[in-house]
Amino acid sequence: MSPPVASSPLSSVASPGSPSAWTTKDIDTTSIDNPIASPKSADSNASRKRSHAEANGAQNTTTETKPKRVKKSDQPPPTGTRSSGRIRKAPARFGDSCEAPKKSVVPPPKRRSKIFEPSFLLTNSMSRLGKTDIFHMLVDPQKGAWICLTNDQKLKILALLPKSRANVQLAADLASGTAAIDDIPKELKINHTVFRADVAKFQEDLTSGCLTASWLAAAERAVIARAAGEYDEWKAQEIEDWWGQN
Repeated sequence: MSPPVASSPLSSVASPGSPSAWTTKDIDTTSIDNPIASPKSADSNASRKRSHAEANGAQNTTTETKPKRVKKSDQPPPTGTRSSGRIRKAPARFGDSCEAPKKSVVPPPKRRSKIFEPSFLLTNSMSRLGKTDIFHMLVDPQKGAWICLTNDQKLKILALLPKSRANVQLAADLASGTAAIDDIPKELKINHTVFRADVAKFQEDLTSGCLTASWLAAAERAVIARAAGEYDEWKAQEIEDWWGQN
């Protein structure tokens, strides 16, 4: 009779299911590296990585396939062709290619000032004769206006002066051409006060606008109406108001 064998697990022969009987093939490395992780969690992580990689790949594909816009200025000119706008017909001869000479532009003539026109000087209230020393300009024996006149003009002026003996003799000398150039009638000399007063009256009427064509026409109509007696009643009433007695 054989002796009894101990029934303790530690003293028993290693069974195929015991840890000492495990081999390297039977060991799951995943459970060793990550003892907490389970096969289910490992599969979910792998699927996440694959979906992330696929999303990145799709994004890169979209970015790469997007066409790049090219500016017109960067495009190279077409070779062997020319635009229709630059095509020019060759001239038949050299003279045809020359440009026509430009016509010289003549500027319009400057408008002449009217301040020295006789009609403006003798009628306009802004005439320079209103401020000029006309009296001395006319009676100066060496530089006066008398020596600048012709014999015919001097005869016309003498016809407006009194028929004195000196004036009649001067007119005869002017007609024969024997009169001296500085022979001036006494009515036009510097010591004649009447001529001085007439020149002052002319300047006063000129600056007051009494020598314009419209004013002279109105004055002429008034003279005619007064001669016809249209103002007799008005004059009688004025005399009564100012000089009459109640």
